[in-house]
Amino acid sequence: VSFYGEKIVIFYEFIFGRYPYYKHYNKNQPINGGTPQNCSLSAHLDIAKQNITQKIPNRDFGGLAIIDLEEWRPLFDQNFWGSKSVSKVVSSHQYAKELTKNLLYAVHSAYFMMMFIFNESDVLYPSIYLGFNATWDQRFRYVQAVLKEARRISKKFSPPLPIYAYTKIEYDPLRKINDFYNDDDLCTTIKQPADLGIDGLIIWSSSRNITLRCPHIKENIEKRIGL
Repeated sequence: VSFYGEKIVIFYEFIFGRYPYYKHYNKNQPINGGTPQNCSLSAHLDIAKQNITQKIPNRDFGGLAIIDLEEWRPLFDQNFWGSKSVSKVVSSHQYAKELTKNLLYAVHSAYFMMMFIFNESDVLYPSIYLGFNATWDQRFRYVQAVLKEARRISKKFSPPLPIYAYTKIEYDPLRKINDFYNDDDLCTTIKQPADLGIDGLIIWSSSRNITLRCPHIKENIEKRIGL
């Protein structure tokens, strides 16, 4: 599976530098030291440079670049490791931006109120996934709140940061083969962002069971979502 396209590039921890994390969130399986204090920042940046120049050889390419911090979620809560963890994330951003002139870099993360990251970002990537039990109205208001918060943060910068929301078209692509958003939820996650003036959407999914899911994805794109 490739995360590197002509318009968007996603760097996950396991393919970007030497980000420390725990495999399967298991404290007995540290990768790259597991925590920032056990990992060399200079070594991380050296490998990150190789990753960036390999996957984005054109310095003038103007697409989107995302550093996805999914594996950090159980470990990074509320800036848990203080200034050293801040240094690692911010240094990664600064280094990446030096290597490519026009790419829009940012972090896609569960921690939406970390201004030290936003200060190094060129774009905001809020997540508006729907995978929880709630009424249609509650889902609508949840997405609305996330997008309005993104817009509030965006306006703190001059010029305002572009906003590209992470969304899905399937409720649980990791476990289910044919479980697509209903019309109400498609309206909530596609039409509503457009109505609020969001710059664009990034439709995320998983490669798991893709051979079985692909015909259903094709049908939904052609007959529902893409109409």
